[in-house]
Amino acid sequence: MLSGKSNYYFSETTVIHYKGESTVKDKKYLHSFQKAMELFYQKHFQVSVLFDIFMKAGAHLFSRTKKNKTALAARKVTTYILLSENENLRIKVENLLGKKVVMADSPTENSLNSLTKKEGENIEVIFDSNQLSFKLIIDYFERFRNKGFTFKILPQKSDFIIGSNSSNDRGEVIALKIDKA
Repeated sequence: MLSGKSNYYFSETTVIHYKGESTVKDKKYLHSFQKAMELFYQKHFQVSVLFDIFMKAGAHLFSRTKKNKTALAARKVTTYILLSENENLRIKVENLLGKKVVMADSPTENSLNSLTKKEGENIEVIFDSNQLSFKLIIDYFERFRNKGFTFKILPQKSDFIIGSNSSNDRGEVIALKIDKA
């Protein structure tokens, strides 16, 4: 622990951690990543010259792979689904995005899955956390994460939507101006 700081575990909460999403993956980041891997290895494993060589080579190879990995072609969203009961929000998001936004106030697995049946359709789901708990939102993330969806969240009492569609790029913040009704 660092000088007088404490960590506490609270089992009744759920957290969304966008790992590395705010970090620019540049040379400095990759160097820090390599050093962190070396420290982790030294702290948790018995030092062996041969294993040390393999660990350093592995960390270096991973860093190179991450550095050289080109961002995938931007995924063009074809359908937006807003999970909310706020019609004014739907209109504002639709005007901002310039595309039709379908509102689903009571989403079910069947209704969301039926939308993915069309070939080549890319669906982005926007969760309104003013009406949905983060626990429920995270549950949807987990249930639909490998089914061709991307996700964004409107945090409570905010005027922006956040999310990330790739672990290789920074997260996205979409500014909104919402009339408080």
